[in-house]
Amino acid sequence: METTPQPFFDVARACATLPFVAIVGHAPVKRALLLLAIEPRLRGLAFAAPTGSAKSALIRAFADIVPDGPAGRPPFIILPGNISEDRLFGGLDLEATLSGGKRRFLPGALAQANGGYVFADNLNLLPTQVESALLDCLDNRHLRVEREGISLISPADFALIAAFNPEEGGARWRLLDRLGLAVAAPRRPDLETRQKVIETVAAFERDAEAIQALYADETATLKALLTEARERLGRVTLPAETLQWMCARAAALGAVGQRAEYFAALAARANAALEGRAVVNEDDCRTAELFVLLPRATQRTESDPEPPPPPPPPAESSEDDAEPPPPPEELEDLALVFDAEEATLDADFSFFAKKARLGRYGKRSERDNFQSGRYVRSVPGEPSRGRVAIEATLRQAAPHQPSRRQKALAAGQAAATERVLLKKDDVRLKKLRQRAGALIVFIVDASGSMAANRMGQAKGAVVELLRQSYVNRDKVALIGCYGEESRVLLAPTQSVEAAKRQLETLPTGGATPLNDALRRARALIEEVRRAGTYAEALAIVIGDGRGNVLARPPEPGADGLPRADLIRRETEDLARLYASGGIRLAVFDTQNRFVSRGEAKQLAELFGGRYIYLPRPSAGGITDAVKQELGRP
Repeated sequence: METTPQPFFDVARACATLPFVAIVGHAPVKRALLLLAIEPRLRGLAFAAPTGSAKSALIRAFADIVPDGPAGRPPFIILPGNISEDRLFGGLDLEATLSGGKRRFLPGALAQANGGYVFADNLNLLPTQVESALLDCLDNRHLRVEREGISLISPADFALIAAFNPEEGGARWRLLDRLGLAVAAPRRPDLETRQKVIETVAAFERDAEAIQALYADETATLKALLTEARERLGRVTLPAETLQWMCARAAALGAVGQRAEYFAALAARANAALEGRAVVNEDDCRTAELFVLLPRATQRTESDPEPPPPPPPPAESSEDDAEPPPPPEELEDLALVFDAEEATLDADFSFFAKKARLGRYGKRSERDNFQSGRYVRSVPGEPSRGRVAIEATLRQAAPHQPSRRQKALAAGQAAATERVLLKKDDVRLKKLRQRAGALIVFIVDASGSMAANRMGQAKGAVVELLRQSYVNRDKVALIGCYGEESRVLLAPTQSVEAAKRQLETLPTGGATPLNDALRRARALIEEVRRAGTYAEALAIVIGDGRGNVLARPPEPGADGLPRADLIRRETEDLARLYASGGIRLAVFDTQNRFVSRGEAKQLAELFGGRYIYLPRPSAGGITDAVKQELGRP
């Protein structure tokens, strides 16, 4: 199969960018990026940063200072989160194939990034097929394409720069572990930094060329430093005693596998090269520890080990063999970039080791559609229903071309024979398969003496489920059942941080409007279903299953019925709506058996749901029961 030459579209350099040295803040990320530019074997950088913190601007600025490689300027690709499989992996160049008579392959974004860099924002939100492709490239340095009759291996050796917002869930550790460098979420900027950011952005928006000219000398100096550091890297030595300290430090921190020591050695040598040293010293080791070892730590150490020994004095050598020290002004210029904004990181070294590792794969439901997901197969269909499988359509039409051309000639339509003659029956659509999550709605009885305990345990279960089930695309909501009507305390979300903020205070007391809560839960589920692809919906009632408030006024003619009968009739109507909508219900009975009248079990039976007896509810017990109900590991 022939490949169509395709010059990459350098998204990172497609527009004017704020200079790297002019960007305020992000000092640790800046230092890590410089190490990556010097030592490509570090494979990449992952950093956590909140929304609106100039992540993309920083990466575009970095693209302007990366030294040229053997083949010239390295490609720099920004990977969209909604990138199609054709654009990601490459696909059939239909125009060239039809005009030349041979199938030609058009390389995708990952192949075009070979020898350069790929930036993936919102790493934790990337579709599974994109993440798997990135993982394959990082492991093998090439991309194997097996799709739509195409079998091809394309070189795809690049460094991955990945960012994600920790408030939207953790990134998957299997990908983070392949990247040598990691930076935890920064602290909130102070007022002076905030003001400086706004002033810099406003000046750049007024006159971008003036700002670029203002920082042109510093940018050129920094780029020259990187070029010299990359050349110096091969001459930097790592003493055996220093390497032994790194291995001991990695073992003390509980780093899994030996990527930690390997990447730490590379990072220490790169930092020494950046600082103009020929031998790795203690400062270089501490830098490697910060960016490589601590993010991979799984345990705290009792005490820090002795620092690595200082490098031995340089041996005597002739003036011709001696390496000249870097000019003092270069190191001073570099200090201007970093000293003014000292690196401050989250003190919790286990940010990545615990939070980012939450990305574990579990059992997930899947659903077929014609709009989004991974390509499974081609099926006949109307073009308006979805995406046309071009190659499958051409394969279907190919055997009929001779007869159709003969008919066209007989009908006097000679011009039609110069193109592919398609009919409606030839059209094949792409059948796509998408992983679908579940929407879990907690309905918590916030009345009675045990209300505070139930609400507290429900909050713990919500947060734990969000932490454990984020990769399943699950959403969780919480409805409080108290007073005259229920209240949505937490709208459907996937964010752990958002759940913590919104559930800081949980009101309790009053009556138990259970039917109103069931009605509100159904409305939430239907709203999310209309906007997304949630195949499962599960409502969890935590309480004694006893409601004593009507969801709506009685219908005409029902005024004379006892209140209990009206509530019962309303509950039966809700049960039919849940059944017709495919909404499952589980009831966690928190009432002691000797005072219970069995309302919780009766409620579960009425809805055809599951009854679970939890007289002493705990966040862990609730979480385990919900995961078991959903088939999660």
